[in-house]
Amino acid sequence: MSQVPEHLRTGLPLVDHEHQALLDLLQRTRAVCPDRSARDCHGCPAERSRHCFVAFERVLNESINFMLGHFAHEERLMDQGVPKAHATAHQAAHAEIANAVLRMTTYLDSANTAATSRKLAQVFEDWLFRHIEEWDLDLARQVRERTGTSRQ
Repeated sequence: MSQVPEHLRTGLPLVDHEHQALLDLLQRTRAVCPDRSARDCHGCPAERSRHCFVAFERVLNESINFMLGHFAHEERLMDQGVPKAHATAHQAAHAEIANAVLRMTTYLDSANTAATSRKLAQVFEDWLFRHIEEWDLDLARQVRERTGTSRQ
């Protein structure tokens, strides 16, 4: 199992634990389709296609539940004195991610599981490597400053 890179760790144990769970979801999403070169599922045997679809559906449902809980947790942190401008912009970034993840439900079709799982993996990669760096590290810094705690 891969670990969240050190430079993306916030020093807030629960947030870092949740980001590790996101990395795990990314890895599971990448593993949905064993044929990374497949554009769609038309060339796959029906049983394999069905297996991939069920695996993707499971990961997508877990992702939605995870996302809602994680964003709620971060937004509770924002409510504890983070400047309004940061909170508003950070919440807007959460809404963009949520819309991208929820959009995957409109693509649910066993004939395009390969392509859809790659789209979801891209959303997760952007979340892990762009959103955390752009928003979550700053949120964590502000929380630590406000509470007088050091980075763990």
